Amino acid sequence: MSAGLDWNEETVPYTNPANHEGLTMETEDPAGFVLARPIVAEPGSHWYYNGGLPTVLGFVVSRQAQQPFGAFARERLFGPLGIADAEWAGPDAWAGLEPVLACGKGILSTLGKGGGSTFI
Repeated sequence: MSAGLDWNEETVPYTNPANHEGLTMETEDPAGFVLARPIVAEPGSHWYYNGGLPTVLGFVVSRQAQQPFGAFARERLFGPLGIADAEWAGPDAWAGLEPVLACGKGILSTLGKGGGSTFI
């Protein structure tokens, strides 16, 4: 992830107020919080893990698909890949929207392909 945003997720525990991922989970507008972070480096210039960016992606997909992210992923990604055992975890306010954790049996052997289509 190389968006260049000011993001601190790896140097302090998630329970520390300086951890931006923890703050993202506490705000009423997680995607807005992530996108409001100042740019501190040229985008693409270096990689730094930012768990907030998948949050933004989840909200974009959810709004475009007009359905919760988890439902979209089960219907359009995991279902066609034959993955029936997937779990989404996140704060209650984001239920079905936030792709914090996705687990699926067999995903490593079929990643990106299924039913004759390429997904990734």
